[in-house]
Amino acid sequence: MKRTLERRRARSTYRGEAADLYLDELTRRYELRAAVLSDELGLPIAAAGPKYTHEPLSAYGAFKMGQTEAALERSQEAGPRCIALNFDSRRAHLTILGSGRLPLDGITCDLARILEF
Repeated sequence: MKRTLERRRARSTYRGEAADLYLDELTRRYELRAAVLSDELGLPIAAAGPKYTHEPLSAYGAFKMGQTEAALERSQEAGPRCIALNFDSRRAHLTILGSGRLPLDGITCDLARILEF
């Protein structure tokens, strides 16, 4: 009997928990200190990293996403990075601590599938 290779170490049938597990793996793989996915209002949807970073990063991301593109690009040089994610009619943002290069198209598709957006 042929065994299949399981690529995920952890899984969940609950969307929020599955998104948390996905962000945990993302932070591990790309050596990030924290990652928070938030809605347009700055409310956390999923997060990874130290718990004390979740709400501040979520609020920071909402504030930064309200800025113009030029101001946002200038502010991305240091500190948390904010990435706009568009899921058809919904918008969200991913705020990260760390300098890892992320595959943004893949992240958007993966989170849309996990959260059923």
